[in-house]
Amino acid sequence: MSAASSDRTLVKRLLGGGAQQIGAFVAQLFTLPVIAHYLDGDRMGAWALLGAAGFLVGFVDLGLATAVQRSAVTDDDERTRRLVGLSISTQLLLLPLFVLAAFFFLTDLPGAPGAVQREATPTAVLVLAGGALLGLGQPYRMFVFARGGVRQIATARTAGAVTQVVVLVGGFATYRSSLLVPGAAYVIFNCVDFGLTVYAARAMDRRLPLRPRRPRGRDEVLGAFRDGAAAFSLNLAVTAALRIDLFVLSSVAPLALVGTYQVAGRTIDMAYILAKQTTVAIMRDLGRSEARVRAVRVGTAVFGGVVTSGMAAVALVGQPFLVLLFNEHAAGQTAAVVLSLLATAAIVMSLYEVASSMVMLGAPTAWSCAVPIITGSLLNLAISVSLAPRYGVWAVAGSTLIGNAVTFALMWRQAHRILGWSAGQVARTLAPALTAFIVAVGVGLPLRPWVDHWALSLGACVVTSGLGVVAMAAVMRWRGRTQARSAVQA
Repeated sequence: MSAASSDRTLVKRLLGGGAQQIGAFVAQLFTLPVIAHYLDGDRMGAWALLGAAGFLVGFVDLGLATAVQRSAVTDDDERTRRLVGLSISTQLLLLPLFVLAAFFFLTDLPGAPGAVQREATPTAVLVLAGGALLGLGQPYRMFVFARGGVRQIATARTAGAVTQVVVLVGGFATYRSSLLVPGAAYVIFNCVDFGLTVYAARAMDRRLPLRPRRPRGRDEVLGAFRDGAAAFSLNLAVTAALRIDLFVLSSVAPLALVGTYQVAGRTIDMAYILAKQTTVAIMRDLGRSEARVRAVRVGTAVFGGVVTSGMAAVALVGQPFLVLLFNEHAAGQTAAVVLSLLATAAIVMSLYEVASSMVMLGAPTAWSCAVPIITGSLLNLAISVSLAPRYGVWAVAGSTLIGNAVTFALMWRQAHRILGWSAGQVARTLAPALTAFIVAVGVGLPLRPWVDHWALSLGACVVTSGLGVVAMAAVMRWRGRTQARSAVQA
């Protein structure tokens, strides 16, 4: 198979993985707008904090799901099964402690009026139950992803998200403006997602355990916890930098502003996660030495090009459309600032996303990937905590961009060592995505003054992101032809 043909095959797999997530994305797209239309500013801010706490509980396995994923890309099925059992054992031991600690923290939300706090306390029980299910499903989810089951995970998420929207609409029709409605919808979403994810994993391997299981020997346990510690530290640092930003902001700003930050941040997060699903299709390639060079080169170009184009469009011309979706929570200068800073941070992240997956799966230890991300995330958190009292939302959102820039530099340092690349090869790998960004900005900036209606905003987003992706594809096509001519001449 020629190099150009291999590249096209990888591109098809990447785009196919993303296309399979469209149903889940469309269903989830309705979730936050429905919540935003029914909750006032204080309740929206409270829901942002509750959701962040539920997400934190999902890390209760101490990162062992990553050890499962690293094992699942190999052919050692027995070891993978033992690691799934170890993850379950760890979670059953630690879940009560995590849930109790989070619950007592949420019984006193900063700045919450009495009525909001009274709703928040029982809602916390629902959200934490949902977070526990999220954590318990994580080893099975990582197993399915590692075995190429993008479609199965998309089906689980779509079914869960559709059910969540139905519960939200029905709940708000009965109990208008109550935090209990999104809390109930969240736990039901995770119930459906958990059940279908475990079913998909067991369909791939009927011998995957559903209860605790002891690994084989001390070395296997220590190895699993070593990789797990790296992933746990990584996840904790990223969550501290992103989710805990909400708690930092709540200490210096009204709950309504926290809700605005959540809307802007969640918009960027949802779009990024949708694009990120494409990389699952090349996980095995990233973990194998003979395939990782091409996978990193093509994956970075396609994933980075799509994300940079889309984020540039959202930041430059997307706000009027977001106001249609989220009402006043997405309106105003504060929302525009947060949207622009977090979109730029996501662009930087997209340029090292595929490389970081390769380092996580292909390095001798998961710490090779964890250290760059932890370093950037801790810098993010330090800036946010120290400067938020003075600069408010600028410090909280801007610190995310600075942290990602540091991680970018450190991650590519690790990646080029594993790949044996020069600085020039790294630059050529990034060129298609950077071209997409330049074109998208060049298109979006002139359109910005004319976008004053949601329909114009949506159209401008499509045009801006579309032309960016076309530019990325043109660079990849030109490069492929150049390489083919060089091969013929040689």
